Amino acid sequence: MLEGSYWRLIRMPAFYEGKELRIEIVPQVNQYAGELPAIYTGTKASLVYMVARQGIVFLLLGLIAVILGVAILIMGLIMRHEGVIASRMCYLGLLAVITGIWGVLEARVTQLFTGNIPRASYVLFACFSMLPVLITAFVLTYESLRDQWYMKALFYLAVANFVAQQILQITGVLYYMQMITVVHILFVLILCGLIACFFTLRRSREAKKDYFIYKAMLILALFGMGDIVWYYLFPAGRVGIFLRIGILFLIAYLGYDTIRQIGLLRIQEAKNSFYKELAYTDIMTGLNNRTAYENRVEKIRKVTETLRENHEVPEENEKKKDDSWIIMIADMNCLKVINDEHGHDKGDEAIFKLASHLKKYFGPVGECFRIGGDEFCVLAPDIREERFEEICQNFRAALEKEDQETTYPFSASMGYVLLDESGIDECVKKADQKMYEEKRRKGRVRL
Repeated sequence: MLEGSYWRLIRMPAFYEGKELRIEIVPQVNQYAGELPAIYTGTKASLVYMVARQGIVFLLLGLIAVILGVAILIMGLIMRHEGVIASRMCYLGLLAVITGIWGVLEARVTQLFTGNIPRASYVLFACFSMLPVLITAFVLTYESLRDQWYMKALFYLAVANFVAQQILQITGVLYYMQMITVVHILFVLILCGLIACFFTLRRSREAKKDYFIYKAMLILALFGMGDIVWYYLFPAGRVGIFLRIGILFLIAYLGYDTIRQIGLLRIQEAKNSFYKELAYTDIMTGLNNRTAYENRVEKIRKVTETLRENHEVPEENEKKKDDSWIIMIADMNCLKVINDEHGHDKGDEAIFKLASHLKKYFGPVGECFRIGGDEFCVLAPDIREERFEEICQNFRAALEKEDQETTYPFSASMGYVLLDESGIDECVKKADQKMYEEKRRKGRVRL
């Protein structure tokens, strides 16, 4: 019998009818000596149908595992920036794909369509011996198992076994079928290692957090033990049935948990983003608040100080976002008058309107901050002074129009400077001085 050949179709000439047929089978390994496979007679079409009907369920299970594995692998690659979760998904996807390929080849259907039967057999057994490697690699992605020396040792042992089996098979020293017991022993050791990890870490937070992995692997182990027992009781029967089903359960169970963890991670990221935005946002106006302003100024300060220390002067056409800025300070006029004569509600309304105009005109070219009660700042990178002045004129015109529509005086004073070698702090002071100069020039305001 050719290695890996479950089915041999032999065409019998018509004149053989009524004669005695003698079949002699010489197994490659003594383990199968005396085992007589089933013999069927009939037309080629009926035999192919019979083979397909017997293996169709296992073929479909294998194909489903391959499809699921490819989908999980793609998700893992898309989420590669997620670190350990992405690695976990990639290992789980590979485990599903390898299990699926093994299942498809073990379905005993592909033998009818495979041109090179020994090569298909090599792939089948190589996939089987790869399973302990992928299972241990997957479980090592969990925090509670990652630092356990015996689990790491099992991973390296599984890798060494896989490499050794391929070398022994290629050189003809041993056949895969003679080494299958070693893979079974590895499965038993993995089960023992997981049980040892559970009792070692049962009181730690990590073990409680990853408790589900022990349950999942226990399910797989039970299926695997059933398959090993079945193999040694019925060596000529179908093998790997229970283990393949167990791995499909494992994939479904862990796939669900991985997706659940990704969902929880996304929720946590959204919460963190919301809290961060809340920490840097002024509640009344929706602009960036004083904390956000201080953080931005600190970043600009560090860049300008570094350039100054290195004696670097960027070329006009090579200016970067953090070394070329316009700083503008704006202050609302007559807020005290509005509060005293029209009420604090109108004062809050005036602040909100001014913030809205700042965001509308300066938001597209820079960042707007509320840095005090009625004081605002705009930091605009990489913009020509002529363009910025044009925006300022449009902003002033909008305030004048708003002033005509309100029952209280509505105006603001502002001043801006270009960031120079004196540094961000001195430039803010200069912009503030220009703002007060404009405020003094305006003098009295409409009451």
